[in-house]
Order: sequence, then C-alpha cells, then structure tokens
Amino acid sequence: MDRYIEVIGEAVCFEAVTLYRLEFTLTAEAKRVEDAITQASEVKSACIQALLARGLPQECMSEGGDEISRHLAWNKKTEVMQRILIEAADLSKVAPAISSLGPLLKNSKCNVSLSARKPRFEARPEDKSKARFAAIEDAREKASDLAAALGISLGAVVQVEQLPSRIEKTGAFGDDTQLVPAFEGESLCEIEPAELPGKVVSPTRAVTTRYRVRFELRAHA
Repeated sequence: MDRYIEVIGEAVCFEAVTLYRLEFTLTAEAKRVEDAITQASEVKSACIQALLARGLPQECMSEGGDEISRHLAWNKKTEVMQRILIEAADLSKVAPAISSLGPLLKNSKCNVSLSARKPRFEARPEDKSKARFAAIEDAREKASDLAAALGISLGAVVQVEQLPSRIEKTGAFGDDTQLVPAFEGESLCEIEPAELPGKVVSPTRAVTTRYRVRFELRAHA
C-alpha cells in the first residue's frame, strides 16, 4: 500500500484595481413609447457630449443598451431605460466629468443613477509566480513537520492539485455584489466639483494561492 501525506500549501499575493466599471443609467417616462425613447436618447447624447467636453476619453465609454417596460394600467406610461458604460483605470479623471453633468440633468425629465460594477483586479506576473512557489514551499514545510512528528522521512512529490484561490473582499463599490448604487436620483445632480474627494490610493485585495500537495513517505533506514 502506498504511504503518503497530503497537505495544503498557501501563500498570499496582492491584487490592485486596474479598471473601474461604472453604469450611468437614464430613465424616461411618457405615455407614448416614441416620446420616452426620444427623451432618454436626447439626454444620453447630451451627456456623452458633456463627458467628452470635460476630457473623458471616448474609448472609456460604450453603449449599454436600452430596456422598455410598460407600467400598470392605471399609470398608462412607458418607461425607457438607456445606459452608458464607463470604464477607466483612474477614477480621478472620471469624477470631474460626471460632476459636470449636474446642471444638464437637473433640468431634464429623466431620472439618473450611477452604479459601480465589479472592478477588475490584477496582480503583477512576478508576484503571482512568487506566490505559487511560496505555496508549494509552505506545503513542503507542513509535510516535513508532520513527517518528523511521525518519525518518518518525507519523500518526493507525487501529486499537486491547484485549489480555488481565496479572495478577500475590499469593500470597494462593486466588489461585494454585482451592482451597488454609488449615486442615485437627484443627489447626482447636486454634486459640485469642489465636493469631490481628492485622489486616493486604489484598493488592493489579498488573494491566497492554494495547492493540495501529496508527498511520498519513507521509513527511516
């Protein structure tokens, strides 16, 4: 019968946000579908032009589609939602552009919401490589300690299995759930550039690399 010892080795590396993802949603209501679509489309076009004018690169924005729904019979109105997707590596460049929309949105008939989606986190390749080596070494140390306690020798590695990484949540908008409101309704229209926070360090999260490693066991000679 094969004799072996199996342990789990772990090591931590840190990932930083490399891309923030925002959803800018406009909602218009009207009795006729055509009127609701026109209202939402006009405001969306004006918002895009305003964002471009404030220096937000065009490649940071993309079409988020639209959704049409009819309210209950007593209301007899149609609701149209249109969305702009914004992606940027640096939120400090996005915030002034968003704040410039205040006067435009305050006078529009559309409801507005700005929500954060899950950011993209990445670690440097060299950090991920170090974590993999460190996790295997951690497994070897654990197995060696157990083998010594049992009075036997540790042999060669006979099997390695990569386990799902354990990822720590940062608490940043979008990192805990798929969609988290950042600003909504009239509050977005009231933001002034002077009220926006200064640039801060991007959030990082700890990612634990894990391997299940099986070592051969040998009796002392």
